[in-house]
Amino acid sequence: MFERFTQKAVDIIASAQNFAQDLKHNVVYSEHLLLALLKAPKGVETKIFLVAGVDPDELEMIILRKLREKSYFEKTGEIPFSKSVKNILKMAVKLADENKSKLIHPVHLYLAVLCTQNFGSYKILEEYDFDKEKAIANLKNLL
Repeated sequence: MFERFTQKAVDIIASAQNFAQDLKHNVVYSEHLLLALLKAPKGVETKIFLVAGVDPDELEMIILRKLREKSYFEKTGEIPFSKSVKNILKMAVKLADENKSKLIHPVHLYLAVLCTQNFGSYKILEEYDFDKEKAIANLKNLL
């Protein structure tokens, strides 16, 4: 499934799975993916979040608080993706295709999280009240 994803993008997805496992969640939620994006090695995409008014430490605390509200239990083996994460991954592929990119980069994941509404990650960003449109425009300039 991840043949087209760059190593950095795969590392972010693996990090989301690790966050889910560490928090003893039975699925990988979009919030885990948002946290993994936020905690990824600092790149251009992260700087765009800063320009859009995001305090990474504050946002991390908000994400973790929301994740701790979710039910949890120990799960052994591979932790599956939630419907929201599957949709975000599909959106990342679609965004790459629209931009004629053979590879899915972290920027596609960031954009997919920002453009995929009605999921926990989007709602957190909406509550955080940062300039989504500015972030999306800046991220699209990277494509």
